[in-house]
Amino acid sequence: MPVKVIDASAVAAILFGEPDADELVNRAQGHVLLAPMRLPVEVASVCVKKCRRHPLLHDRLLAAFGLLGRMREAVQASPRLLCVFASQR
Repeated sequence: MPVKVIDASAVAAILFGEPDADELVNRAQGHVLLAPMRLPVEVASVCVKKCRRHPLLHDRLLAAFGLLGRMREAVQASPRLLCVFASQR
């Protein structure tokens, strides 16, 4: 199965229902997804910023962030991901 790297902005777009979420999901299907180990922290930062900007959506945003645990089954965290990319340059 082909491998793709997914970053926090893509995961956040999917979790929080951004306009390009469907396209991102379609592009990821059929691939092994790799992500940096810090991905949950980065997505949490996005969630905090969204909660500050949209306080009325606080509960909905936190519920969406809670789905990150389910996504972890589909995304493999790779501590050596950055090293692999650095060695390919």
